[in-house]
Amino acid sequence: AATAVPISTGKMLRIALLLSALLGTAVAAPAIVWQRDGAASAPDHHSDSVSATDLMQSALTGQDSSVVFFLGRNADGTEMLNGLASGGSLPRTQDKYRSAHAIHHHVDGLESAATVRRDAMAAASSSAATVSLSEFLSRMGGSPDKTDNSSRRAREVQSASVLIVNVPAATSPAEIDGAIAMAIDSSSLSSVVLTAQRSTNEVKRERQNLANNRKAQKTLENAPRRRLEDQENGDDDANANNNNYQGDSDTAYVHMTPNILAGILYTFMFIVVTNIGIGCMGSIQGQGDIYVKKMPTIGREA
Repeated sequence: AATAVPISTGKMLRIALLLSALLGTAVAAPAIVWQRDGAASAPDHHSDSVSATDLMQSALTGQDSSVVFFLGRNADGTEMLNGLASGGSLPRTQDKYRSAHAIHHHVDGLESAATVRRDAMAAASSSAATVSLSEFLSRMGGSPDKTDNSSRRAREVQSASVLIVNVPAATSPAEIDGAIAMAIDSSSLSSVVLTAQRSTNEVKRERQNLANNRKAQKTLENAPRRRLEDQENGDDDANANNNNYQGDSDTAYVHMTPNILAGILYTFMFIVVTNIGIGCMGSIQGQGDIYVKKMPTIGREA
C-alpha cells in the first residue's frame, strides 16, 4: 500500500504563494487572513478575484483591535510578499500557515497604505491609523519607538482599532517575520491580515483597460450603429454583448442586420405579388351585353 509523504508547513506556504505568483500576482496581490474566532482546521483558498474593500469587510469584524501588514513594492515594481515567502524569508510566519482562516490569491485595489486605511475604516466602522513597524512594536509592548516624540501621534496610535503597518521593501525580512508572528500569537488582536501592494504591471493593465473603455464609449457615441447579431445566440445575449462592448477588434458594426434586410425584401415581395394578383383578378371577363346597329326583323327575333 502506498504511504503518504508528509509536507512541511513552510513548504506548503511556499507552494501556495508560488502558485498564486504564477497564476495571478501580476494581476492582483495575495492576502492571508488570521482570525481569533475559533481555530481553523485548514485555510480556505479563494481563487476568485476579490476587491480590497470586500477583503477588509470579511477580515475586520467587530470593534476589536486588528492589524493589517501592508508590504511595499520592490524596486523592480514587483509584489513583495511572494518573493519573501517563496525564498523562505518568513519561517515563523510559515509555521502559522495552517492556522490561517483564509488565503485570497487575487486581491484588487491594493494601491497604497492610504487606500487600505480607508477601506479598513469603512469595514470596521472604527478608527484606523497607518503606522510604521517600530510604532506597531511600541504599541504591542515590544521594542519602544524612540523616534516617536509626539504625544498626539502616540495617542492616535494607541486609540486606533485597526493598525495599517506600512512595511517598505528595505525592511529586514527577520523584523517583518517577527512582527507578523507576534501579532498572530497576540491575544489582544482579533484578526491579522498579511498582504502587499500590487505590482506596477497591474497598475499599467488597469490604466490600459480604462483607456480602452473610454475609447469604446466614445466610439459608440460617435457611431451609434446596430451590432451584427450572432445567429447562434438569442436576442438577449446579443443585447448583452452589445452593452458590454469593451473595444474588441473582432466586433463588427453594420447599418443593417440580416433580420432587417430580410424584412425589407419580404415587404417588396409582398407588394409585387399583391399587385400581380389584383391585376390578374381585374383581367377576368364574363359574357357581357351585345349591342348592334341594325335591329332584327319583327317576328324573327328568335
